[in-house]
Amino acid sequence: MDEFIYVLIAVVVIFALLFAFSAPLADIMSDDGSTGNEVEIANLSVGSVGLLGNNIAKVVSFGTFDLGTPQKYDFVTLQETGIQGGVMGSHSERFDIDTTVEEVRTSLKSVKVGFDLKKTNQLGNLVINWNGYEIFNDVANLNHYDIEIPSERIMEKNYIEISAAPSWMFWTATSYELENLKVYAEYGPEKVVPFVLTTEEIETWDKGEFSFFTTGDDETSILIKLNGDVVYNDNNIGERAEFEIGYTDADLKAGTNLMSFKATGGIITMHNTKMNVITFEGGSARVDKNINIPQDKYAYLSRYGASLDIYITEIDKQGTLIVAVNGKEISSPVSVEGHTTMFIDATKFVQGDNVISFSGTGVWNIESVRIYTKK
Repeated sequence: MDEFIYVLIAVVVIFALLFAFSAPLADIMSDDGSTGNEVEIANLSVGSVGLLGNNIAKVVSFGTFDLGTPQKYDFVTLQETGIQGGVMGSHSERFDIDTTVEEVRTSLKSVKVGFDLKKTNQLGNLVINWNGYEIFNDVANLNHYDIEIPSERIMEKNYIEISAAPSWMFWTATSYELENLKVYAEYGPEKVVPFVLTTEEIETWDKGEFSFFTTGDDETSILIKLNGDVVYNDNNIGERAEFEIGYTDADLKAGTNLMSFKATGGIITMHNTKMNVITFEGGSARVDKNINIPQDKYAYLSRYGASLDIYITEIDKQGTLIVAVNGKEISSPVSVEGHTTMFIDATKFVQGDNVISFSGTGVWNIESVRIYTKK
């Protein structure tokens, strides 16, 4: 009899324990995705979100040029000019020279004045002054001239004057006809080329498609930088080179940007060097997802609101990620790779059918979005 009582007591205890833990176990083992104190509303697969389509906004041509030799930058170019000096009248030229331009300011080696003398009556001297300092004063012959400015005379802001001394024959002016007049800097060894990007091009930047062809010394290596950031470093001489510059590969700026080229180990020529600026067309790939919230889950959501766990696996372009529920935008989460959680007020949802949308001004790959509330 005692044994029966013991068995009966044991059975009662077992049933009591099963009853006590039946509710939590149901929560833990729920097949609707709910766990513990959480109630899952939806688990969505989203995909690519944001700007769509590629567009060639502009082609930046850097031309054909040599590397491994001193580089030149033209401050002044004039195809032809006539210089005269006389009692009855005269004509001279004056140009302002700014040596702080981006291309040459860090590696300026020399500044020169070059020209071809096409015709002259040689009745007086040709006179060239730099910042008021005389660098040439002589009777010039039919020849090509390259006159170097003394380095101590080169300032950040300069001016050059070209004139002719009057003839002793007061009725006739001294005359010099100059062709291919240039005031230029020699700098290097890097060749630096400025180009301009607009704010819109920066905001919609997808990539820069860079291409060129090289000839010259086979052992030469090429280093290309954009605003100081290395975007190319290779030695494929004699081949066509192509590479892409992504949004995060360089510090892009609205306004003037600097592309620099440097050759090490030899002299080469870069042919047809250019960059296609590829931007997103401006349309936005919006992803809409339908979710149905039954009455039992809506009862929890209406009381506690909902949390969104967004899992971003890749960001091709940063921007503002826009999330909307039933057409009502909510605070955009911080756009980073990995998991980002944000809270959504219960008033954005309704019981039954809802639409949650994802769009924005960047480009993201969103693997999954989990929406949940608490009990």
